[in-house]
Amino acid sequence: MKWFAVNGIYQVICREGKHAHRFNEQMRLIQADGIAQALGKAKINAAYFNPTLDNGNGEK
Repeated sequence: MKWFAVNGIYQVICREGKHAHRFNEQMRLIQADGIAQALGKAKINAAYFNPTLDNGNGEK
């Protein structure tokens, strides 16, 4: 197995999208046999890397 660096960029949406565009960029190391498998693992885990959060007012 080899190590691959996968860069994920997520758009941050709050207040029903009525704000300036913001993004969250994360780099992850993924162990896989090849590039295709590393990208597959990254896609599967993308939702876990950037979960939905509540703000101070309890809004998503």
